Amino acid sequence: MSTRFAEICPANPLKLGGKEIVERDKNLGDLSCLDCNQDIFLGFFFDGTNNNKYYATEKFSHSNVARLYEVYAGYPSAEQLKVSNKELKAQELKGLKADEKADWPAAVPPIEKCFYRKTYIPGVGTPFLELGDESGMVDDTGGEVAALCGEVRINWALLQITNHLHEAILGSPHPSMALKADGKLAQKMLSSASVVAANAARMVTPLARVFMSERVDRFKVLRERSEQLRPLIAPFIQGRVQGKPKIKRVRIAVFGFSRGAAAARVFVTWLKQAYGSEIAGLELKIDFLGIFDTVASVGLAQSMPTQDGHSGWASAENLKVADDVRCVHLVAAHEVRGSFPLDAIGSGALHKEVMYPGVHSDVGGGYEPQEQGRSIGVGVVGDGKKLSQIPLAQMYREALIAGVPLLTPTDMKKSPFREQNFAIDSATIKIFNQYVESTKAAKIKPVGGMWLTETQPGESLQVLSRRHYGQFLAWRKQRLGRIHLLPELQNSPHSLKGDAIKDFQREDENLAKELELLKSRATMVLGEKQAQWDTSIQFIWNQEVLIPEVVPLFETLMHDSKAWFGREPYRMWGYLRWRKIYLADGKVASQTAEKTDDSENVQRLEKARKAQLENERITHEARMRSLEEQRSGGMKQQQSGKDMSEFLRINQQQRQEELLRHQHVMKEIQARK
Repeated sequence: MSTRFAEICPANPLKLGGKEIVERDKNLGDLSCLDCNQDIFLGFFFDGTNNNKYYATEKFSHSNVARLYEVYAGYPSAEQLKVSNKELKAQELKGLKADEKADWPAAVPPIEKCFYRKTYIPGVGTPFLELGDESGMVDDTGGEVAALCGEVRINWALLQITNHLHEAILGSPHPSMALKADGKLAQKMLSSASVVAANAARMVTPLARVFMSERVDRFKVLRERSEQLRPLIAPFIQGRVQGKPKIKRVRIAVFGFSRGAAAARVFVTWLKQAYGSEIAGLELKIDFLGIFDTVASVGLAQSMPTQDGHSGWASAENLKVADDVRCVHLVAAHEVRGSFPLDAIGSGALHKEVMYPGVHSDVGGGYEPQEQGRSIGVGVVGDGKKLSQIPLAQMYREALIAGVPLLTPTDMKKSPFREQNFAIDSATIKIFNQYVESTKAAKIKPVGGMWLTETQPGESLQVLSRRHYGQFLAWRKQRLGRIHLLPELQNSPHSLKGDAIKDFQREDENLAKELELLKSRATMVLGEKQAQWDTSIQFIWNQEVLIPEVVPLFETLMHDSKAWFGREPYRMWGYLRWRKIYLADGKVASQTAEKTDDSENVQRLEKARKAQLENERITHEARMRSLEEQRSGGMKQQQSGKDMSEFLRINQQQRQEELLRHQHVMKEIQARK
């Protein structure tokens, strides 16, 4: 099984260990070796739905993809893509953050810097004027927007490969390097399947009409550009240009989040289909595919009955990660929205899927500090407290291990902005590690390969989801009717608190209604949802024992994406369901295949019960020890006889009350079956 739960976060989250350094050195290969061969490194970064670093960075709500982009070495395709219409006044553009100045690891000599390049692709739902996309935030039509605008972004990114090679090797831009020119071409490269998907969703926009009337074949365009470049760079490949290194190969790393993760996967698929193992005479190698919580939702989205969000470009075939592609996929344990089903990558020697606590953007990033009363602190302070900083650190390490040219922590010190982007508050690490340790099912020895240091056992996504979402439901049950009274939410800044409290109250009321609806077995509840309640969720809601150590993460770090989203009816979706998971072959992972025999639930209950018993034992011993220390301290103070007698009486009474409390709690825990 390829999926494991996250490991504890080390005190130095960006530092590689011994085994990881050995693997990194192996994957770096003969970089800058004595035979004067030179590799070209290209990085592509597909941001998530509604994520655009040019808008978000000033608010510290830029995603993990945007943060990784800023530490990838080299020159960008554009320092700042256009983000709003020309008609907007200058003051309305205030607050937009351009790229940081290009930088490279200290080990890269100045003469080789031109061979490092990168491209950032803003998320669907945000403007990308060069591609004819003037969209605002994705709303209920998000899937349809993604059908068109998502594919155009992939096409445009594919065009940038030959542009980067032209400029890196020849020292001048490709004749069509202009963003506007490539943007128009990318629009014409749309596949007919995406046009059909958009039409089915009644989204025949002016952009779609251009696609239908002037469409050109994607792969033909890409191969023609490759062949145009071939004779121009042949002398460099053959090592016949004096004073220039022999160009050996192109090495590509790709990152993505949410729909951007789906786009990144399709980008790699189409890249391999277009070029195979070489481009313009150069060896082509995909070093790494690093993705956060893949959600397709293209065409009519999963939140619509009978639809699965895999229309147009986001078919199972296009999303499939090839066995020879080194891929790390970090997924969310507590995401449950109907329009955010997960597309898994499947098992493979080079595939690594890791589940993290949190919802979608707790893994891929994008929340503003202090939203929903989480990560309290202004600016940099709150940013470092976010739960999403920990999966960011793992993806950074995984990319380094794969040989991706990222700035080292030492290199980042030249830019406070870059260094701050990866900071993690020690309290966040402590709460996260407490959650991981308390929920660990077993401990195994590291097996090597993609799992160099991990000790979490491999399990199916369904089993992992049930275990961790079950704990969330147990906590949510305790808070039913008063979730909006969480201290962190009540103490959050006034500007963020009002709407958040209303959102929590609304979803709390909906959860109570959802619970009654399922108990009544009402006919308007969809069959799948009722079946999940009958076979597993009902048992968890009624019997799951909450592990105390998980509570701080739920109450101070993890967001509630349903409360934020607020669009899905509880009758169809709600909290009392499992997240839909699509396996690598496109099939849906069964969550209701059989009436549970309770074996899985019993095991989870027993583990949670043991944890609670142990926690109560430790608590009791600590309280008794404290009372004994108070008694000893009081006697040493040599109080008067009357005072001493009263002191000892109160102390003895407190000890007796603690003993009775302990016995009551232990019996209550043991009785939960």
